[in-house]
Amino acid sequence: MDAPRGPPPASRRDDRHRTGARRRRAARPRPRHAEPRPQPAEPPRRRRRDRYVFATSELFSPNWIGGIKPADDICKQLANKADLPNPFTFTAWLSDSQSNAIDRLYPGQGRYLRPDGVVVALGAQQFTSATLLAPIQTDEYGEPLDPGGVWTGTGPDGIVVPGADNCSDWTSDSLLENGHLGDNSVMNDRWTFIADPDVNPTSCALSFHLYCIEGK
Repeated sequence: MDAPRGPPPASRRDDRHRTGARRRRAARPRPRHAEPRPQPAEPPRRRRRDRYVFATSELFSPNWIGGIKPADDICKQLANKADLPNPFTFTAWLSDSQSNAIDRLYPGQGRYLRPDGVVVALGAQQFTSATLLAPIQTDEYGEPLDPGGVWTGTGPDGIVVPGADNCSDWTSDSLLENGHLGDNSVMNDRWTFIADPDVNPTSCALSFHLYCIEGK
């Protein structure tokens, strides 16, 4: 009869213990590394740079302007002819029954200069502050202009003048219609709206400048 077996040597018990522990560790699910959460996209930054603003060298009757879009095209053509930077971004400071000048203005950060280098505004918001740093009394070449009217159809807040027809949205030269204008020789809110009912609004049969402002 065989003698009863004793306990395995300590070294064998240790080997089994280590083997079992490895199996238990292998059976455990490994924690997954948390995937990085997507970060919200940063809003596009408006580039801080100098931009140009001028009053047109030419005078225009509303029927010759032909509406808001053609007014923008006039600004682009004159800016390009004068070799101003980014000429095809220029828009007219003009409101009609469908749009406001302030909404059409690119909200640029940085200074707005006349083509002769004089600073008019430190940012787009200054155009509705009732205080410019200099009158917009130079043309696209930086040449000085005589004091005169500028078609705008726009109040000091950049919004179309309430109740204004503005020469059938800048398409009519009728003596029976009126348009609103500003004064290119001043730095207060009269630059965009002359608050004098004896002068403003005035007949659509007349011709005045346009303001042109560089965009994006």
